[in-house]
Amino acid sequence: MAGAALLSTALMLAGAVFGVPGALLTLLVPVPAAWLQMRSGLAYGLGAVLLTAVASAFLGGPDGVRAYLMQFALVALLLPWCLRRGWSWDRAVALTVVAVLIVATSALLLLSLERGQSIPQLVDAYIAAEVTQARSMIGGGDLTPVQQGELEVFFADFSRFLGKAYPGIAVVACTLMTLLTVWCLARFGVSPSRPRFSSWRAPEFLVWPLIVAGFLYVLTEGVAGLIAINLLVVLLLVYYLQGLAVVSYMFEKRQLHPFLRSLGYLLALFANPLPLIVAGVGLFDLWINFRERTKTKT
Repeated sequence: MAGAALLSTALMLAGAVFGVPGALLTLLVPVPAAWLQMRSGLAYGLGAVLLTAVASAFLGGPDGVRAYLMQFALVALLLPWCLRRGWSWDRAVALTVVAVLIVATSALLLLSLERGQSIPQLVDAYIAAEVTQARSMIGGGDLTPVQQGELEVFFADFSRFLGKAYPGIAVVACTLMTLLTVWCLARFGVSPSRPRFSSWRAPEFLVWPLIVAGFLYVLTEGVAGLIAINLLVVLLLVYYLQGLAVVSYMFEKRQLHPFLRSLGYLLALFANPLPLIVAGVGLFDLWINFRERTKTKT
C-alpha cells in the first residue's frame, strides 16, 4: 500500500513539475492503487488511496486532497471493483466515468458555494491559469512581432474554445485516463481484456446524438450551440476509439511486428490529420463494417 501510494504521489508531482509531459504522466496516477486492488482486494486498494490522499494533504493542502479525490481516487477504486466482478471493460469504464463526473460536479458546486463564485467563473479562472502557464513555458523571446501576435491570437482562440468545450474535454480526459488504466492492468496481467479491443463497437444509437449535435453546432448558437460542441467532443472520442479498434483488427490480421504496431498507434494518436481519419473510419464502420468485409474477402 505504501509503495502504491508513493508511486501515485510521484506521478502527481511529475505532473506539477514537468509541464505537458508531466500532464501525460498524471493519467497514470490511478494505476498503482488499481493494480493493488486487482491483485489483493478492495481493502488494499482503499488503503493505498487513503495514503495517497494523506500525501496530497501534506503537499497541496485541502486543494491537493480535493484534486486527488475528484480526479483519481474513484478511477483507482471503482474501476477495479467492476473488473473483479467480471464486468466487461467498456461497461466498467462507462460507469467509472459517470461516477467521477457526478462526484466532480458535486465538489465543484460545493467549492463555488465556499468561494462565492459560480462554476463557470471557477472554470474560467482555471483555464486562464493553465493558458498563462502554457504561454510562459513556450516563451516567445525569439519570436518576431508578427509571430508574437499570431501566438497571442492562437491563445485567445484556444481559451475561448476551452471555455465553451470544457465539460466535454473533462469527460474526454477522464475517459482517456480510465482507458489507460484498463490497458495498464491488462498489460500487467491482472485484468481480462473482455471484449477484445479489436472487436469492440460503439452502441449504434449514439450516431443519432452525433448527427443532431452536428446540425445544432452548424445552425444554432447560445446554449444549444454549447451543448452541441460538448456532445461532439465526447462522441468523436467514441468513434475515434471504434476506428482505432478497426486499425487494431487490421494489425492483428496482418500479424504486424509489435514495433510497427506501436509506431502505427503513435501515428494514429498524434500525426495530424490521422486522428480525424481514424474517427471517420469508426463512424463509417457502422454502415460499411470493415472487419466483416475483410473476413468475407478471406
